[in-house]
Amino acid sequence: MTSCQNCNYKWSTKEIWRIGVSKNGRVCAKCGKKQYLSRDTKNWLTVGWLIPLIIILILVPKRFVKLSNKDEPLI
Repeated sequence: MTSCQNCNYKWSTKEIWRIGVSKNGRVCAKCGKKQYLSRDTKNWLTVGWLIPLIIILILVPKRFVKLSNKDEPLI
């Protein structure tokens, strides 16, 4: 469970998402001390986003893109 390292306040999912996209950390709602993502979490998020992105880039064209012999209108 994600909690403040100063006061042990349990962060909500919304607060976790906010710190995840923040470059400068977030202030704890309970004690006011600034919290940051750990190095391990930053590394995991970097690798964690790359793998799905690579999978999407490989699978989407092969599974969903169809070609046509003529230029068809959208509607």
